[in-house]
Amino acid sequence: MKLLLVTREYPPFVKGGMCRVAEYLVRGAHRHGIDLTLIANHPGWGKFVERTNTITIYRVPSFGSTFLTQLPFFGYHASVLVQKLQQNFDVIYSNYTPLFGKFKRPLVAGFVATRYGEYVGCRETGKPVHALLNRLYIPLDRRLVKKADGIIVNSRDLVHEINWLGGETKRVSYVPIGIDTDIFRPVKPRVFTSEVKKILCVGRLDSRKGIDSLLKAFKALIRDVSARLIIVGDGPERQNLLKLADGLSIPVDFLGMVPYADLPQIY
Repeated sequence: MKLLLVTREYPPFVKGGMCRVAEYLVRGAHRHGIDLTLIANHPGWGKFVERTNTITIYRVPSFGSTFLTQLPFFGYHASVLVQKLQQNFDVIYSNYTPLFGKFKRPLVAGFVATRYGEYVGCRETGKPVHALLNRLYIPLDRRLVKKADGIIVNSRDLVHEINWLGGETKRVSYVPIGIDTDIFRPVKPRVFTSEVKKILCVGRLDSRKGIDSLLKAFKALIRDVSARLIIVGDGPERQNLLKLADGLSIPVDFLGMVPYADLPQIY
């Protein structure tokens, strides 16, 4: 089967978990008899093609550092390319990327989040501006849901979000995110002897993640428990979180970005 995969994140231009989904799709494609071609991102201008021993990657611009510019900009350029290439493929797979135009081949949409879910999360954590910005982009998700012949989600909550977006009559498959046990496995026996408990958070530092709520909860926790908080990741909220942690006078280490292969040692 010939598959055209459209993904807004792919190495070396990595931002979050969406990229890992694409990586493992590429890694497993050949084993399952799939001839895979990618349309992926790059931060500059123009379009170019990369070829390796196993795959071809069409790189199109993904302007900016947030979904506000990336979603419409990358979605438009990727859609133009899909229209030109689709006759050469059996299936088109959109990895959480809005696509426009008509499709002559079956379209499968993979969702790791929705703008509706982001909107609800920001609203519930008291971030009205971020909630509004996410709400403005909900129509892009609704368009992708409407066009898709099948939808894949990685959590059961997303099934409800897809239905809210108009996917009640769509075929939706729940495929949870797996763990690569070749990488994430015990590296040594675990011995818990320290009286100071360590709490670890790994993730992108943006408003949706609610790290500010974690810091405030940790402040309450250390009234009764001797503990230290370790945060791995980077993002637009880093400086705000540093200031909040300093204002709360809590013991927290911000380690920044850690290479994926080094995460097991951190855990």
